[in-house]
Amino acid sequence: MVVASRCSYACDPGSCCTWMQAVSGPSHSTGVPPSTTERTTTRVTTTEAPSTTAPPSTTAPPSTTAPPSTTKEVTTVVTTTPESTTKEVTTMQSTTEASTTEARTTVVSTTVTSTVPSTTEAPSTTEEVTTTVVYTTTPESTTVEETTTVLSTTEESTTGPPSTTEKSTTRVTTTEAPSTTAPPSTTAPPSTTAPPSTTAPPSTTAPPSTTKEVTTVVTTTPESTTKEVTTVESTTEASTTEARTTVVSTTVTSTVPSTTEAPSTTEEVTTTVVYTTTPESTTVEETTTVLSTTEESTTAAPTTTETTTVRVSTTEAPSTTAPPSTTEEITTTVVSTTPESTTTQTTTVKSTTVQPTESTTIVSTVGTTTVPSTTGVPSTTEEVTTTTVISTTPEVSTTEKVTTVVSTTEASTTEVPPTTTERTTTHVVTTKEPSTTAQPTTTEEVYTTVVTTTPESTTEERTTAQSTTEMETTRASTTREVTTTAGLTTAELTTIAVTSSTPQQTTTEELTTVLVTTLAGTTAAPTTTETTTVRLSTTEAPSTTAPPSTTEEITTTVVSTTPESTTTQTTTVKSTTGASTTEKTTTQTTSKIATTIPSTSTAPTTTEKKTTIVVSTTTPESTTEEETTTIATTQESTTEAPSTTLGLSTTALPSTTAQPSTTKEVTTVVSTTPEATATETTTVETTTLISTTEELTTTTIVTTQERTTVPTTTETPSTTEEVTTTTLITTSPELTTTEESTTVVTTTQAPPTTGLITTEAPSTTVKETTKVTTEGPTTVKSTTTEKVTTSEGTTVTVTETTTEGGTTVTVTTAGNGPPPVCKFNDQEYNKGEFIPTGRPCTVLICGEDGNIIPEDVICNRTCPNGKLLEVSPDRCCPVCVPNEEDCFFRKHPNYVVIDECLSEGRIPYTDCEGTCGSNTRVTMLPYPNIKFNCGCCKPSKLEQNYVTMKCNNGTQFVHPYYEIKACSCSSCEYDPMETLIANRIVFP
Repeated sequence: MVVASRCSYACDPGSCCTWMQAVSGPSHSTGVPPSTTERTTTRVTTTEAPSTTAPPSTTAPPSTTAPPSTTKEVTTVVTTTPESTTKEVTTMQSTTEASTTEARTTVVSTTVTSTVPSTTEAPSTTEEVTTTVVYTTTPESTTVEETTTVLSTTEESTTGPPSTTEKSTTRVTTTEAPSTTAPPSTTAPPSTTAPPSTTAPPSTTAPPSTTKEVTTVVTTTPESTTKEVTTVESTTEASTTEARTTVVSTTVTSTVPSTTEAPSTTEEVTTTVVYTTTPESTTVEETTTVLSTTEESTTAAPTTTETTTVRVSTTEAPSTTAPPSTTEEITTTVVSTTPESTTTQTTTVKSTTVQPTESTTIVSTVGTTTVPSTTGVPSTTEEVTTTTVISTTPEVSTTEKVTTVVSTTEASTTEVPPTTTERTTTHVVTTKEPSTTAQPTTTEEVYTTVVTTTPESTTEERTTAQSTTEMETTRASTTREVTTTAGLTTAELTTIAVTSSTPQQTTTEELTTVLVTTLAGTTAAPTTTETTTVRLSTTEAPSTTAPPSTTEEITTTVVSTTPESTTTQTTTVKSTTGASTTEKTTTQTTSKIATTIPSTSTAPTTTEKKTTIVVSTTTPESTTEEETTTIATTQESTTEAPSTTLGLSTTALPSTTAQPSTTKEVTTVVSTTPEATATETTTVETTTLISTTEELTTTTIVTTQERTTVPTTTETPSTTEEVTTTTLITTSPELTTTEESTTVVTTTQAPPTTGLITTEAPSTTVKETTKVTTEGPTTVKSTTTEKVTTSEGTTVTVTETTTEGGTTVTVTTAGNGPPPVCKFNDQEYNKGEFIPTGRPCTVLICGEDGNIIPEDVICNRTCPNGKLLEVSPDRCCPVCVPNEEDCFFRKHPNYVVIDECLSEGRIPYTDCEGTCGSNTRVTMLPYPNIKFNCGCCKPSKLEQNYVTMKCNNGTQFVHPYYEIKACSCSSCEYDPMETLIANRIVFP
């Protein structure tokens, strides 16, 4: 490596020395392209001949007759790497001129950097930086004007438009000449971001210093053009009493999109900062205004938001009589204008801190007013005032915060008064530091008062909450009182919670009392309800021999007093959860006792006790829940007659075959009164089956209820009523069908006339009700059939209700006597029911007056280029088998039969029949291979449609089916379901 250096020490102002290096003999490894850098510098210095009275000197400013001096330097750097080639050309020209009044030096520097990547995928970039600095010195002042322009261009591709960013900055600094007593410092001009130092204020004769800087940034992309202009002007003045620095910054940003659909935005930010320093205090006043405008289109009104913030901060120095203090006040005004309304929000925050007691007071006020553009919309006003006082001493730290919110809504400007809500919240937090004798404690108190005034009533709500934490125990109490003037209602809520923690367990005890009083009038007695809840929760930590367990006990007592009676209801719920390696068991016991004491002595006193025990056991295979309920009702002197409810619910975990889940519950209730004894047994069995293929969910609920009433006296007849309800719910993505059938059998046993001999036969009434509801996206159709059979005859009532959109149509048809039936193979069928025959080509339907209507199936027996084959005896129509290779489409109409349900009409049965070519090919080049080509006759166009099925029990449902539209020879791997077209369900 050979290095040659050359330096000219006769440098003029603004010029510099340049080193030149020439690198020879680069070395690189074989196969890797080299990285080279070539640097060329050309420097030309021209100095005119001096006059006889003033020879040039590089160390002293030129004389009045000194000629100008010019230096020009051009540097070119070319860097080549395997990734790209970068070329940087720097041109610097410095000119110094002098006259009898001033000296001026101009330095122009231009740097152009271009980067061209080796590949076409990477973008090419070009950056041009031009800097012009003019130094002007006069006996009165010194001015430095600096202009910088940066132009960046990025070309992503050769076809798309480039992205350019142009940034221009002009900065002018003027410093007046100092007096003889205090020359200014030219090496440290004031900064635009920081105030002058308060420890070294300028002298009484120091002149002001002004700096002005203008920056323009223009960014052009294929989407939009953005222009940002920033102007910063800083002025520093000093006097015998204070030093003041004023900084004014204005930024205007405009974005104009390339397309007319996108909105254009303009934002103007103006900031004025005034720093004032005196021996007593330092004040900083900052005003910021932000104006944002968005134009959605050229015709619509723009949306504007103007935010003005004034911040004043004053710090007073300490004196012998007063401690140091800091005061800060911030005022923010936001005005938002839209085509709908104008919203004005004013926020004022004042903060004062006094030392050494560390007392801080913060007052915050927020006022928001919204005025709509139209007169029909109400205007709203909200004012929020927050006062925070923070006091800190070595012993106690206290924070007190008071917040008041006043909201006003004016319904109209004429008759209706406005609606106002005033909410006041006081929050006090006190923390005591620990000592050698006492542990640290924290006390928190919250007081809230809400007053709501409407044209109808006035409601006042008071809430008091107090929480104390000491070591491992936390005690919290809450009291809430609500008073409504119009309804004369008062509600009081008190909550006390105590939490204790030890290494072995955690216990939480919570007591809640709710007292509600309602005055019906000035003379009537009030109605009161008092609810008391005690909640005790204990969690034991796990040990090496026992897993963790949780016990929770909740006791609720409700006392309701009305002018008629007093009711006391006590509910106790105890829950215990334990776990083992194989299962998790939860036992919950609920005991509920309700006692009603009437105000008068004639009405009996009633007591009801209900006890429910639920045991839930969970294993990896299933979840079993066993529920036992006992109800005992006592009225006056009647002895208790307990009843037991046994419910066993087993839910299996889901599997791939979707096993059904079944829940069965049996309830027996025995009620004894002075008149009779009633026994009621209810059995509810619920089965849910989810289909994993057709997205159908079927839920079957069978409810059987038997009620027997045996009177105490022999004159009153005994009755037995048996109710059986079967509900079938079918849910699909398109619709939900609910079918509910109810049968009520009532038997009345007449009392015997003499001894045990009954002279009158019992009478029986049978009432059968069937209700079918089909819910679609826009249509709900319900059909209810009621059939009542007595010894006199049978009455049938059919009610059909159809709701579509917002219209409901109800049609009711009633008839007496049994309807005609069709008899076939010793079976009876009603009108319209399907009669199964066992013959695949014949369909029988029960018609009018008991006649049977046959419906024959018509088969397509055409078979071009082939023959018909009967594939099975249970198939009505034969299959066409072609003699040669062919694939064709066939269809014929037929009914759909599912159990005892028949389709509403014939649907097309479609087939793809025929054979397709198959072959196997062996190739030898470029390497041995064997390829199998298999052809299958498959649908090329497939649709999914729906048909309505009507059943013999009066229900109906929608059944999906596939319909082939065309066939062709395809690859055996082709799946026609990938191109399936699912049509929508059309309701009749």
